[in-house]
Amino acid sequence: MADERRDSLDQLTDAARAASKVAKIVQAAQAGGAAGAAAQTIKEYHKQAVTVIVVVLLLPVLLILSLPAVVFGSLMAPSDTVLTDEMEIAENVIEIKNSIGTVLQTAYEDVLAEIEDDSKGRYAIDVVDPVGGQVSFNALEILSMYCAHMGATEYEAISIDDLTEQVKAHQDEYYSYTAKTETKTEMVDKIVDGVPTKVPETHDYTTYTISYAGDNYFADTIWQLDETERAFASDYAQNLTLYLQEIDDRRQHRAGGRG
Repeated sequence: MADERRDSLDQLTDAARAASKVAKIVQAAQAGGAAGAAAQTIKEYHKQAVTVIVVVLLLPVLLILSLPAVVFGSLMAPSDTVLTDEMEIAENVIEIKNSIGTVLQTAYEDVLAEIEDDSKGRYAIDVVDPVGGQVSFNALEILSMYCAHMGATEYEAISIDDLTEQVKAHQDEYYSYTAKTETKTEMVDKIVDGVPTKVPETHDYTTYTISYAGDNYFADTIWQLDETERAFASDYAQNLTLYLQEIDDRRQHRAGGRG
């Protein structure tokens, strides 16, 4: 019986890697519980009869396989409640977003400090700053890229702390600036021999432009994802977006019910 169950789990794991199907199963589980998930699994995997038999017992496995593992904190040392407490998963996502945001914000502010230092003594400067003081990024995509990268060979090492350390290791690469100096000759008012007059003066005007490497920098350069890993990252991000939306919808529904 144990061997049969292990075989069933292997089949389920292989099947669940088709993330578009798993997303539908997760949605069914959220909408209709175990019965809804089982019905959807039969629809998606009608040829895997043994898999369907054990799917109700293995719904947490489906959840793990369909979401980027880092949202559980660490699969090797998870909390006692993370697989049953959806709010704990949501809180982990917030923690990850804040951790990535802290690294990126620090990187951005370091570039601002470099510009301030470089601009000392210059006649006139202008800073083109599309960031606008607060960094912007897609945390769900970044954490999904991380899990797609780690999942192939280092699955056991996946954790929020490890993700944060890997992002921080490239802190000085995310933001950069260019400086362009233009020399202009202008007529300015001067007093020459006690007589007001206009004389030519030459001044340098420097424009600093800040740029962000972009969220794709994580996939292209830091984790160097291949096409298969990029596809997994995309599916992970989509599934997690759906899952978090369902959590928020249920929270609002409960709040409305109390009103």
